[in-house]
Amino acid sequence: MPAPVHAQTATIGGRIIDQTEEVVSGVQVTAVNTLTNSSRVDVTDDTGLFRLTNMTPGPYLLTIEKPGFKAIHIDDLVLTVNQVFTFEAHLEIGPVATTMVVKASDLPPIELENAQISNVVDSKRITDLPLLTRDP
Repeated sequence: MPAPVHAQTATIGGRIIDQTEEVVSGVQVTAVNTLTNSSRVDVTDDTGLFRLTNMTPGPYLLTIEKPGFKAIHIDDLVLTVNQVFTFEAHLEIGPVATTMVVKASDLPPIELENAQISNVVDSKRITDLPLLTRDP
C-alpha cells in the first residue's frame, strides 16, 4: 500500500508540564483512531515535547500517562486534512488510577505552526451555496 501524501495527513504535537510549570520527560502519549482502532505512540523528550506526524484525518482519543501522575484522556478530537493540532497538557501528581477527561472542543484552536488560515468545506456547504454552479 502506498504511503499517504503529506497533504492528506495531520499532526498532533505539544508540550507536557507539571503543576510547577516544569517539563515532564518520559510521558507516553497514545493516539487511537476511533474508526479504525489503529494507534500511534510517542514519548516526550527531555524538553517535554512530543510529535505524532502523518496521522490519518479522523476522530481520535488521546491518552497522556506517566507513573506517579494522573492520566489525561482527550476525547472527541477530530483531525482534518493538513491540520497541526498543538496543545499543552498539565499533569497533576496523583495515583495512575485517577484520570482527567478533557473534551478536545474545550482546547483552544490555536495554529502554532504557521499563520495560515484554513477551513474545511464539506459537501453540504457546497450544496447550500446560492449559486447556480455551486462554485465557491
